[in-house]
Amino acid sequence: MSELHDTTGTNDNTTTPSSFSRTADFILQQSPKTYQNYKSKSPEETLQWIQDVLQPWFPPYISAGLQPNEFYTTWFCRVTFLHPHIGQNGKGVTIPLALASGFAEFMERFQALYLLRDFSSNLPRLLWYPDSLPADSAPHWKEFNTALRREMNDRISQSALTELVENSFYQFHDLRSGSPVYLDRSFAYTPFLTTGTAAGNTREEALVQALCELFERYAARTIIENRTVVPSVPWEVLSEQTQSMLSEIQNSGFEVHVKDFSLGKGLPVVCVVVGTSEMGYHARPGCATDIDVAVERCILEFYQGVSITVTKIESVTHITEQQKEFYSILSDYLDSHFTLDEFFITKFPAAYDFPPHELEFLTQDSPEPFTPWEYSRKDFCEEMQLLLNLCENHQIRVCARDIGWMGFPAVQVFSPDLKAHEFDNLERQVLTSEPLKQFQLLLLQGVNSIRTRTFYELLCTPEVLYFCMQLREPRIDCLRGLVQEGPITQVNFWYFLGHVAYYFKDTALAACFFRCYNTFNPQEEYFSCLLRFMELLPENPWNEQATLREDVLRAVRHELCRSFSPMTVEQVLSDLKNPEDVLDDVDDILIPCVKCEPCPAAQECPYRELFPILKQLQNNFPDVLTWEENPQIRPCR
Repeated sequence: MSELHDTTGTNDNTTTPSSFSRTADFILQQSPKTYQNYKSKSPEETLQWIQDVLQPWFPPYISAGLQPNEFYTTWFCRVTFLHPHIGQNGKGVTIPLALASGFAEFMERFQALYLLRDFSSNLPRLLWYPDSLPADSAPHWKEFNTALRREMNDRISQSALTELVENSFYQFHDLRSGSPVYLDRSFAYTPFLTTGTAAGNTREEALVQALCELFERYAARTIIENRTVVPSVPWEVLSEQTQSMLSEIQNSGFEVHVKDFSLGKGLPVVCVVVGTSEMGYHARPGCATDIDVAVERCILEFYQGVSITVTKIESVTHITEQQKEFYSILSDYLDSHFTLDEFFITKFPAAYDFPPHELEFLTQDSPEPFTPWEYSRKDFCEEMQLLLNLCENHQIRVCARDIGWMGFPAVQVFSPDLKAHEFDNLERQVLTSEPLKQFQLLLLQGVNSIRTRTFYELLCTPEVLYFCMQLREPRIDCLRGLVQEGPITQVNFWYFLGHVAYYFKDTALAACFFRCYNTFNPQEEYFSCLLRFMELLPENPWNEQATLREDVLRAVRHELCRSFSPMTVEQVLSDLKNPEDVLDDVDDILIPCVKCEPCPAAQECPYRELFPILKQLQNNFPDVLTWEENPQIRPCR
C-alpha cells in the first residue's frame, strides 16, 4: 500500500458517539499562533495540571519515588498506582523535570489503557468506545485493515488473523494529508512497539514526542539487527553541558561513544554507547530535533532504574545471560523455531537489553563522515512540520489520534513503515498464534483445565515456550490481578510449569523447567535437590498405579542423601512421589477471577481496589470508555 489514507466514504456526516474531541481537527494548521511554544509550562505547572486531573480519581493511591545517578546529574522517577507493577518511569536532569516526566508518562500510559494490560483478560476491563464508521463504508475499511494486517504480519498464518467486526474501529488521521483513517482495535491496543504514544503540555508536543519515539525504535532496531558500523558524533558539536555529562561517565573509567543513528535519512537519532572491552557495552538511543536534547535523553535512559554505571552494564549482562541459559535448556524445543540472535533482536527495542559483549561493533567508526545536523525550531508547529517533511521525503505513512480523554494531552501515533522488522518477526508470530491463545484460555480457567491433555500439548509448543522465555516466567499470576506477594509466589514462574510437565510424567520437560527456575534460585537447597532428583530418574520410573516405584525411591533416596540433608530429600520425594498430586496445592490459589469478590488471594490483589475506580471512570466518560465484562469461557472437560 503506497498510502495509508483513503477517501472512500469520508464525506459522510456520521460522527463518533463521543463528545470528546479526538482527532477531528488533526489537520495541522500553518499558523504558529495555534500552538503553544516550548516555554508554555514549567515542570511545576505541568505537575499541578496533572495533579488537578488525577485528584478526583486516584489519590491517595498514587506515589512517586526518586533516585539520582551516581554523579547526581540525572534523576529517575517511578510513579506507581496501587501496586508497584502499575506505574511508569520518568527521568530528568532536575528533580522537577524528573517528576514532570514521570507523571506525564503515567498520564500517557493510563489514558492509552496500557497500564491495565497486565491484569487478567478474564476480568472486567475498560476499553475505548469504538468510533462509528461512515455510512456504507464498513466493507471498505474491513478490506483496508485486512490488507494492512497482512502487510504487517506477513509471517503469520492467515488463521492467526481474527475476523474484523464493524464495531471495532478507531478513527485516526493521516498526518500527511489530514484524511480520516479507521484502524481496527488490534492496531490500537497493541502496546509492544507498534505504536508511539506520548503526552505533553500540548497535543503538538505530544505528537513530536511520539514521532521521535517511532524514529528512535526504527533506527535502533535497523542498526542493531544489521550490525551496522555508523559514524561517531564529534563531542565538539555538542554543548558544554552535554559534554560535561558525558565526561563524568568517561572519567569514571568507561569508554563513551556518541553514535550517529540517522541512517543517512536525516532522522534525528543518536545513540550513547558506554562500557569497556572487558565488561562489554550498553547502548541507549535517543531522538530529538535538538542534538543536545537527543544525547541527554540517551543518558537519562541509561540511568533509568539503575543509578550506577557498572551496575547497569552488569545487570544487562545478567539478564541476557539468563536468556541464553533458558534458550540452551530449551533448545531441543526451540531451535527449529527461532535463533537466539533473533530473540535478542526482537527483544532489544522493548528494553534496549542486548548482550553487552556483542555491541563492540558500535565502538567502530564508519568511513562516512558525520554530517552535523541542527533541527531545533522555535515552537512545536515548526518541529512537527520538520518531522512530517521527513516522513514525506521518505514516503513514511503515519497517522495519529488524540487519547487525552482525562484532560491531559496525549496521542497515539501509528506507522507501518517505521517498523524495520518489528511486525513480521517472531514476536508478532508468537503473540498472535493460536497455540498461545488456547494456552492462555485454559490457564484462565484454573487448575482443572490445566490438568487436561490439551494444556500439556500446548505447553510443549514452541510458541508457548517462547512466550514463557520472553517474559522470563509464565504469567500465571494474571489469574488474579498482578504479581502477588505471599503464597502465590510459591507456585509461580517456571516451578509451576515443571510441576505441570511432571503431572503428565514428562520428566525431560519437567527437568527443563526446573532448571530454568533454578537460574532464579541457584542457592536454594530444595531446588538443587529437585534438579538432582530429576537427573537420577530412570527412563520409566512408574509402577502400575502411575507413582514412583519403590526400588526407584530407594535408589534415588540413597544417592540424594550423599549431598543433601535427609529433611530436604524426604520433602522432595514426598512432593514428587505421585504425579497426580503435584498440582493439588494450587487448587486454592489458581482460581479464575469470574467476579471481583473475596477469595483466598483477595487481600493481596490490587484489582479489588482498582475495580470501583475503573467503574467510576467509565460512568464519568461514557462516550469515551466502554466496559467489557468477563468473557464467557466454557469449562474444559
